[in-house]
Amino acid sequence: MVFLLGAGFASGSAGPGEEALDFMLGLRDEQRAPNELLEATVLSRHTGAIRRSAISQRLSLIGRYLRNNRYELKVSSEKRDGDLA
Repeated sequence: MVFLLGAGFASGSAGPGEEALDFMLGLRDEQRAPNELLEATVLSRHTGAIRRSAISQRLSLIGRYLRNNRYELKVSSEKRDGDLA
């Protein structure tokens, strides 16, 4: 699974790999609802309610899949290209 993150996504000293890992762990461990996790991303504020709902539903499915299959998550590598990682 690949995530494209903007520079504004990272908070504090954590790199983009750690931020993506925290996002995926949040999905897997149900720490917050998917729509709450989306609030911390660089998803355009112009994304409509229907599209946000569809994304949230897909994220819920991914979280359930990760839980059911007991996946261990880790950052294997990071690639940066300007403001994107």
